[in-house]
Amino acid sequence: DRTSERIKAVFKHKKEQGEVCSGRVPYGYVIKDKKLAIEEKQAQEIRDLFNYYERCNNLSKTRQYISNKYGHIDYMKARRRLTNEKYTGNFDNIKDYCPAIIPQKQFDNVQKLLKQNKKEYKKGVDYIFSGLLKCKYCGGSMHANNRKRSGKDYKIYRCEKAYRDKACTNMYSIPEKNILEKHILNH
Repeated sequence: DRTSERIKAVFKHKKEQGEVCSGRVPYGYVIKDKKLAIEEKQAQEIRDLFNYYERCNNLSKTRQYISNKYGHIDYMKARRRLTNEKYTGNFDNIKDYCPAIIPQKQFDNVQKLLKQNKKEYKKGVDYIFSGLLKCKYCGGSMHANNRKRSGKDYKIYRCEKAYRDKACTNMYSIPEKNILEKHILNH
């Protein structure tokens, strides 16, 4: 317990001094003299990401724009970058932890937009295999989604890499109710 407390105290002190506590560095930064410094080429991509998302308010279109301009980025990586507080220069309630790539006001606005656009599934609908199923073509996760046809709602599973990132050729959707759920639960 005492060792754990000491390590936490050392990490807290390092953070307060603006020092990096691990080798993991957010995209757009490099480590110089134990502190984060801006890597300008990558930082420009981060600024573009935030600016474009603020303009179009659509994460899929933003991801596509960044992929076309700078190289492939998947949906979840784009989302993680848009929610990374370090880009404002702050971290764990420590002001000026590192140099800011984007202004705090822009970051707060993007967080508000992301929260407004978050999809909420209908209450009482369980997607028990979401994220557990793997695509047979790319090995990526199959995620739950709703599909409306002829006025009826259907629960389906589909490859996220195929639909969001266009990085897989599997465009087949598995209807959960009639095929998948019964088969897996019976076997």
